[in-house]
Amino acid sequence: MRENRGNIAKEWKKSGCPFCALNCTLEVLVEDDHIIDVRPNPDSNKELGGYCCRKGRSVKYWQDNPERLNYPLKKVEQARILYDMNVMDEVFWAADAEPNGLVVGPVEPDPDKRARDHIFYPDKKIKLFDPVVDEAMKDHVPEKVEKELAMNETFDLIISSGNHKDSGMDDSMRNPDTYDFRKPYELTMNPEDAAERGIKEGEVVRIVTSGGTMKAPVVLSYRANRGYAMVPHHFGYDTRKGRYGEPANAITAFEHRDMITGDTAVRYVPGRVEKIG
Repeated sequence: MRENRGNIAKEWKKSGCPFCALNCTLEVLVEDDHIIDVRPNPDSNKELGGYCCRKGRSVKYWQDNPERLNYPLKKVEQARILYDMNVMDEVFWAADAEPNGLVVGPVEPDPDKRARDHIFYPDKKIKLFDPVVDEAMKDHVPEKVEKELAMNETFDLIISSGNHKDSGMDDSMRNPDTYDFRKPYELTMNPEDAAERGIKEGEVVRIVTSGGTMKAPVVLSYRANRGYAMVPHHFGYDTRKGRYGEPANAITAFEHRDMITGDTAVRYVPGRVEKIG
């Protein structure tokens, strides 16, 4: 969709949020190759109610941030900055040669200044009293919270939509070639909960919430408490080998969010696990 204001063409384009493993899709308003506005993508985020948290809405700030690193950089002779795509290889081999650790990147000479840059109050002071939090807490009474957390016959489990594993980091999967030898996409479930539902190790089940459904093979572990099950982040991407797994946000809905921050409350999603067939 194009908008024309003052003979300057502005166009809404499809994009995505890179800031967590939920990978919410966005629409960004672009003018002269710069993002000037951000909104949820209503077509793709129907299961999230057209949802986009504050981190996603901030992509325009990071896109054009003057401190953003656009290319690998190498400091030469303490003065000249060299643009060199081979720097990444140098960093890799330098880190490989130093198993005890290696500092990569500049050291902030004034860390206090960096901290002050992220305080947006005009007086540059950290406020211990936040009127937004104070107003929200007035509605956070035990009776209401107990009712919100109560289980029912429809959804008798709590699903953690986003179990962090070594198979990925943030919004990235590890090399998909490794999945020829291991299968990290799985639903972690308490053995006793599984036994009550007639579910066995390795069985592919359907996970159902008010936000949507997904399928995953089951691994039984006492790392999951009774009444709690976990699906992993990092999956559902298209690779040269095809798609492996499903994205964690397939089962989150608009109501599964923190009312103060706007972030999805992915650790507490009421749901159920069903046998297939």
